[in-house]
Parts: sequence; structure tokens; C-alpha cells
Amino acid sequence: MVYQILQNQLEEFLKQAEILESRMAEFEMTDAALQEMKSVGAGSELLVPLGAGCYGYGTLREKDSFMVEIGSGIVARRSHADALSMIGEKKKEIENVGEKLRAEMEKLGAAMNQIGADIQKLSGAAAQKQDDEDDEDDDESDESDGVIVD
Repeated sequence: MVYQILQNQLEEFLKQAEILESRMAEFEMTDAALQEMKSVGAGSELLVPLGAGCYGYGTLREKDSFMVEIGSGIVARRSHADALSMIGEKKKEIENVGEKLRAEMEKLGAAMNQIGADIQKLSGAAAQKQDDEDDEDDDESDESDGVIVD
């Protein structure tokens, strides 16, 4: 039962790791887009992502300030450098959470391996005990039949 609980926790951690990877990819794409903005001039036409793979055309009015989400759905105007810095900080946060998650997954894996080894020992011991009991039963039945076994 403990093994199954640990296995379920590991599966949850794997789901969280996938979410972190997805968020990291999103931040890396945003970082690359912000880096690319250095070479784009004001007034340039851009494709603006609207969501779900849909894009619209837009014109860049300013290339040195961006609207950045600062938390709880609130956005604020930030300079290009500040926007890059915020993205870098968020990437580091995700990396730190990912490292902690990997460490926890390793601990779970080690615990599962130990429990698995214990289960094998117990099932091996139980099987050996059953074999011994079967052998004793066979010996007793041979003697009760009055048959002499050489």
C-alpha cells in the first residue's frame, strides 16, 4: 500500500514537472522574442499572438517598453531591460522549483526501490516457507500411508 502511495506521488510530481517544462518553454520563447525586439524598429509590422494558434497583424509603437504581468493578472509598463530581467528571474524560479522537484522524485524513487526490495524479500521468504510446509506435508503423508521411502 505504501508503495502505491509513493507511486501516485511520483506520478503527480511527473505531471508537475511537465507543467514546469511547458512554463519554461514559454518563458524562453518570450525571452527570445524580447531579444529579437532589439533589432526591430518602431513602426514595424508584427504578428501578434491572440491565443490557440491564432495571430493578428499589429504595428509596434514602442520597442523600449512593454506591458508585463506582475502578478494576479495585473500588468504594468516596464522597460525592455526590466522585462528581460523579470523573465530571467521567472526562469530561475522555475529552475529552482524544478531542481527541488527532481530531488523529491529521486527520494521517492529510492524509497520505492527499497520497498520493492523489501517486498521481494518478503515474498521470497513466504514462498520458501510455503515450500517448506508443502515438503513437511508430503513427508507426513508418506509415513501415514505406511509406504517406506528410500
